[in-house]
Amino acid sequence: MRKWFTCLFAGLWLFAVQSATAQCSFTGFGLKIENITATQGQQVCLDVSTQNFTNILGMQYSIHYNQAALTFNNVASITLPGLSAASFGTPQPGRITMTWNDPNVVGINLPNGSVIYELCFTVTGNTTSTVSFANTPTSIEILDNNLNEIPFNSCAGTV
Repeated sequence: MRKWFTCLFAGLWLFAVQSATAQCSFTGFGLKIENITATQGQQVCLDVSTQNFTNILGMQYSIHYNQAALTFNNVASITLPGLSAASFGTPQPGRITMTWNDPNVVGINLPNGSVIYELCFTVTGNTTSTVSFANTPTSIEILDNNLNEIPFNSCAGTV
């Protein structure tokens, strides 16, 4: 009986650890926002990284976050050619917009996991905030080098 409880406990613990560390995954093109643990008053920057970034000519989207928990500071560590701080807008608290086009108009390829920029916030609340891609106010649109709209996959981050 004791052996059975030990096995049961070990199995439940393994399940809990795997669930807590589960990674967001998908197939096809997509972007991922990093998860970060932080405390009130701390400044943090979340990596935005790529998956299957192949022949991408342009993209636009919005990002939503909880304005009661986070204050948006800036975009940093921009590595995507043609992307700049001017590519981002903040039409209202809790919303960030982004528009980008390949300056060479040929389509860009990046390895999986490439960090294309960071979103930097100050933690202002005592609650967790999801930071996620959204379709408003700027609709999600991703174009390949043949001007075909391709499906967008994403993983939200949390602070």
